[in-house]
Amino acid sequence: MLRDYRAYLFDRDGNIFAIETFRAADDAFALLKSKQISGRGGFELWRSGDWIARVDAEGRAWTPPSPAEREAALNGLYKVEVAGGELQMTGTLSLLDGVVRGGQETFAITGRYHCSGDAISGMVLGRRHSPQQRGYVFPLDEVRLQLDGWVFADHIAGSARAAELPDARFEVRLTRLGG
Repeated sequence: MLRDYRAYLFDRDGNIFAIETFRAADDAFALLKSKQISGRGGFELWRSGDWIARVDAEGRAWTPPSPAEREAALNGLYKVEVAGGELQMTGTLSLLDGVVRGGQETFAITGRYHCSGDAISGMVLGRRHSPQQRGYVFPLDEVRLQLDGWVFADHIAGSARAAELPDARFEVRLTRLGG
């Protein structure tokens, strides 16, 4: 029986450069396929939402810390950059034990997140608090974003989708500013 797999490919600096989806008969074949397509770095392999393995650029297996340790390690202040279509936004976020708070000149952001290994996911609500003064005017006063990404040594990177904008996809990057 064939199963659906997704491989997140990353370069030697831990930046995701591609996401490959494919079908395979078993985990061993899927690991081999992931290794073949990840020639420029390492990969992380998932099967139907379940984490299978992560192999770094040197071919070593990686074991994630426990989720509680991982979430506590993320506590701090972050610069957040969101890009998608015409939208380019920069703001600040605070991550504290699974809670997200922050914003920028136009939107306030609140939500929750959780970690599983080095995968991070969450739901945030962005609510307009002030009129937008310059640049692209985001069409909604309130938006709920489903975030999925990866925790790296010096940043968090991933993507987000909004139910209110089903055709839009946003790239998200968080860079730690302080503890």
